[in-house]
Amino acid sequence: MLLCSVAHLVQRFRGEILFQLDQFEIHTGDKIGLIGANGCGKTTLLKLLARECEPDQGVIINPVPIRFFHQQPLSEEITPSLSRMSQGQQTAARLQAFFTRPAALAFLDEPTTHLDLPSRQAFEAQLATLDSFILVSHDQQLLSQFCTRIVEIRDHQILVWEMTFDHWLLEKENQRRRQQREYEKRTKKKAQLLRAAEQKERQAAKLNRKPKRMNSREFRLRRFIATRKSFDGKQKAMRKTVAHLQARIASLPPAEKPKVLPVMKLDLLINPPPQAKVLVEAEMFSCGYPGRPLLHQASFRILNFTRTAIIGPNGCGKSTLARLIADRAEGLRFAPGVRPGLLDQQLDLLNPDETILQNALRLSAQKEEVIRTVLSRMLFPQDTLNKKAAVLSSGERVRLALVCLFCSACNMLILDEPTHYLDLPSVQALTQLLQTAGQCVILISHDPALIRQTCTQLLRFENQKLISLAVEDWSTTRTSKPPLEKTILQMRLISLEEALRQQPENPALQDQRDALIVQLRQFI
Repeated sequence: MLLCSVAHLVQRFRGEILFQLDQFEIHTGDKIGLIGANGCGKTTLLKLLARECEPDQGVIINPVPIRFFHQQPLSEEITPSLSRMSQGQQTAARLQAFFTRPAALAFLDEPTTHLDLPSRQAFEAQLATLDSFILVSHDQQLLSQFCTRIVEIRDHQILVWEMTFDHWLLEKENQRRRQQREYEKRTKKKAQLLRAAEQKERQAAKLNRKPKRMNSREFRLRRFIATRKSFDGKQKAMRKTVAHLQARIASLPPAEKPKVLPVMKLDLLINPPPQAKVLVEAEMFSCGYPGRPLLHQASFRILNFTRTAIIGPNGCGKSTLARLIADRAEGLRFAPGVRPGLLDQQLDLLNPDETILQNALRLSAQKEEVIRTVLSRMLFPQDTLNKKAAVLSSGERVRLALVCLFCSACNMLILDEPTHYLDLPSVQALTQLLQTAGQCVILISHDPALIRQTCTQLLRFENQKLISLAVEDWSTTRTSKPPLEKTILQMRLISLEEALRQQPENPALQDQRDALIVQLRQFI
């Protein structure tokens, strides 16, 4: 069954083509992975296909209901219960509500962002039940496991690949190797012809040279006897050969080197580190919210020149602790000269109404020339610096927030899920940077590979305490199992509040909600 069709699609951004597509159809059973670099237009394409906005050119027909899981919650999704949850809990609850609504075609835009491992496993089980979907993700494991067709946005073109993600990776590598071989072959042939032409040019030039002790008449006579041609005829023949070689060179197809996507080049503008062994210390530290303690009489230390990962399930308090450290909260002791800088999940560093350059300059401790250089290395060319932060993609906003943080006066980095929305090359670049960071870094992440590759110690939330352990021990240490029942109850509460918005005077729904709230209190 035809679920969606596209013909002669062209979409522009600020007068320039963002992407274009001649023909595309989605049928029942299609499980499509939509991939491309940050800012290429993946979310825009989903919005066009869902008819949330209209294309500049082309025809889109979707005769069936479509479910759309957006990166950020829509205003109608936000309920009192949802607003009290962590980012990961919000995503899990929104996904649960999303999967309860039937539709022939589903669009999912970065659905695993913020999810811890149990929530991700629950999502994967639900995704497997869908017949037809388009999934936007930079997660290669997810794309490999579920997608049978690949749609790639590259160089302002939408390319459709009738193959799995693994086959697409193999085909792209084979294509790159073929292009490289063809490039080397053509380059070698052109070099050979150029050398031959240069050799003939030199030979023709030698015909003009006569020995110093021989007069011109004798030189011409000897040359004629040796070649049976006049000097002019011989030189003319060589010039003709040179012209023929040059014509062959000009007729060669252009030798195009395989394109390599630009990769951000991260570099910390390191401020002088504090002169202390322990930068942050807490003893018997407690924090939380009314009726919801997160830490109770916990003790921990953050050492200088270490890279510490804070880990734990969604909602345990990781982001709250990061904010408290960044705000130098009461009850925490800081060494003299410590200046923490926070990259939070909401990217509060950024002002959406300011341009890229204005955002970077506002928080910078560097000169404008340095800022422009850093922005360029982070894939913000000079001709894009006047774009408002509000129009950037999620991945581009993360890159801009990293620029603001790296160029600030801070000398201790706190990164709360910094790889969210970043494409794979950008994640790899950030990983390499953290591996060589010459200052203290606090990292919050659910990515085991990132933690193992970059961090030197761990602080794990467990029973309202912080447990310190080595990274090598964590890989074999069983983490405490988060209460699945609590997550299920929270999801039910979200659904009930949505129903109450439609029927605010329904006493049965009110009673069910109150009963769920009582059940949830047992987990506090």
